[in-house]
Amino acid sequence: MTATELNGDKPKRRDKLVIMTEILIIAMRGASKTQIMYKANLSFSQLKHYLALLLRKSLLEKSPLNKREIYKATPKGLEFMERQLQIIDLINEDHIETA
Repeated sequence: MTATELNGDKPKRRDKLVIMTEILIIAMRGASKTQIMYKANLSFSQLKHYLALLLRKSLLEKSPLNKREIYKATPKGLEFMERQLQIIDLINEDHIETA
């Protein structure tokens, strides 16, 4: 799922919860910092901020793999992601009905 899909049809400024959800989607099966940064379209400073937050909240875990750090969504992170996607779908449905 991309930022445009999470935000609806129009690309616009993403809020923190959308960015966090996008990172968790990218990290479902494991991803490096670089992969997350490019796929989520984040600057390095934004990436550091969100990774630290997600790690602190136990939504993401970090593990070594071949001298690299791999980030993977935890079960708690997957539950958060699923709930966020449900909320986004609900909002997008309401937006379509009122448009």
